[in-house]
Amino acid sequence: MILIDGSGAKRTKLQEENLKVFSELQAENKVVIKETAKQYGLSKPDDVFNLRAARFSISKFREAAYRLITQRLKEAQTELAFGQLLRAGVLNDFNNIYQAVEVTYPAVVREVASNKRQEFYAPLERVGFPKRVQKGESFPETSFKGLDKEIINSKWGMMLAIERELMDDDQTGQILQRSSQMAENTRIHEEAYVWGRISGQQNLSFDGEAIPYSSTYPVAGGGVYQTGVPGTSGGIHGNGNGVNATANGRISQTQITGGWILAKQMRDQSGRPMVVDPRLVAVSPQDIFFAETLLNSDYNPSKSSTASADDGKVGGSYAINPIKNLVGVVATRFLPDYSALLIDPGKGFVFQRRDPVEVVQENPQSGPAFSQEVFRFKVRTRWEADWVDPKFVINLNQSLSPT
Repeated sequence: MILIDGSGAKRTKLQEENLKVFSELQAENKVVIKETAKQYGLSKPDDVFNLRAARFSISKFREAAYRLITQRLKEAQTELAFGQLLRAGVLNDFNNIYQAVEVTYPAVVREVASNKRQEFYAPLERVGFPKRVQKGESFPETSFKGLDKEIINSKWGMMLAIERELMDDDQTGQILQRSSQMAENTRIHEEAYVWGRISGQQNLSFDGEAIPYSSTYPVAGGGVYQTGVPGTSGGIHGNGNGVNATANGRISQTQITGGWILAKQMRDQSGRPMVVDPRLVAVSPQDIFFAETLLNSDYNPSKSSTASADDGKVGGSYAINPIKNLVGVVATRFLPDYSALLIDPGKGFVFQRRDPVEVVQENPQSGPAFSQEVFRFKVRTRWEADWVDPKFVINLNQSLSPT
């Protein structure tokens, strides 16, 4: 059984597939860095633009840049060219750090590339099954239904202003590295946003900004939970079709087995069987070790009796653990306390990425950069993450019960 905790020690096939999509889009930043290096005749841009090197100094970087620039450009253009080199350095550092930050959401969602304002998703459900046809009778017609969902890309970003004096007097490079720290925070924000939406909880926020409710499955009747996102004990489609929530309670052997049975009995809009195959259970930090114990113990970790006469019986001491290695565990700090979700990875929830994460520096010859000698860096990207079909996630503890 695999434990996914953000350390990057183990990756699933889905994580590798998502990493490929992610890396191909982020490669656009490498093109910008290489073009800048070529423009100024730099043969080893990775060494020049390494702002996290142990001996890096912004003053030495400025002096070396000016020497290089004066050989190629007029003196009046030196500040503008220095800004371009500095931006390339920050972008190189930002890109490397951003891609190195380990997150857990790629283990459960499907990441796709987007090339327009919005993407449409219309998954078709299973057609009907064969029926007995008597002699002389017509063959019965079958049908199928689908979902119609639209996910609109959102723009995300922030700005950081650094006074020139802070950069010039900084002997360790820590001030400039703050701009690269935005890379970590950008990746962490993605992690918090995705898990917040997957949890199905309202009134969640991160760094003072609300995590919006699902746009594809909006709140029904002002209730606590979105319509089936995830967790409708009566069925997303009514009539018991699409039940994706167990009775409330902290994660336990009973909750896991109950959720597993619900997944195997999943029904679509027409009431036909769906193939839902849970492979992971996502938990908050409080239940990481509890979930590991439940799913790794050789013997039953939830015995129902202390009587020695029950030893070896179902539910008793020394009985086998019926859920050993049943699913892997995803541990994330961004699920609400006591959350527990049984997940069929890569299905039902989409992370669509429109633009790569990039750093843009303000023109040093205009605006505050010129009048106040302030270097301003802007981070921008476009993406969105939302539900397509929540029947692939079973909520094991809707009310976040601690018992």
